[in-house]
Amino acid sequence: MIAAAEKEVIIYSPYFIPRQSLTDALIDIQKRGVEVGILTNSLASNNHTAVHPHYKKYRRPLVEAGVTVLETSASGGSRNPGLRTTLHTKAVLVDSRWLFIGSLNIDPRSIDINTEMGIVLDAPEFAALLRSEIEKSISQFAYKVEIGPEGKIQWRHWIHGEEEVVHKEPESSGWLRFQSGFYGILPLEDQL
Repeated sequence: MIAAAEKEVIIYSPYFIPRQSLTDALIDIQKRGVEVGILTNSLASNNHTAVHPHYKKYRRPLVEAGVTVLETSASGGSRNPGLRTTLHTKAVLVDSRWLFIGSLNIDPRSIDINTEMGIVLDAPEFAALLRSEIEKSISQFAYKVEIGPEGKIQWRHWIHGEEEVVHKEPESSGWLRFQSGFYGILPLEDQL
């Protein structure tokens, strides 16, 4: 479904570890003129810290290739310290027509280990509704990942109508970034 896309592929996955093969496929279709977008959890919104460093190594190549990568805000855009949100939707939208919805995350555990399920719908109206609803509020609950002027990853976000650019994993503490870095040196990718 993704390889046959003609206009767009939008992936919603809380845990996103695409491995090299899917990363290459997404970059290839982006180069072919297909709009590719990904919405996944940020480090702070991810409820499984060990997943983030293994996603992170694929993030830069995707962004450099022009893929739109969005990460959810842990505060859901409210900046309420007592509120913590996390993305749970698992869906793939292709050409505003085909929609996969199910329990499958785009990660090795879901693909190779777990028993997951889903359904593919040829439902342009439903696909358009899903995209429209998410796009209405995306600027309030997600960071756009970009390459900054110095070649480093940065996150762009709009809060209360004002643009904010963050230069380290947004809404994350030093301790959380340390944990993520530690998990990143462990050979866990195929288990996540």
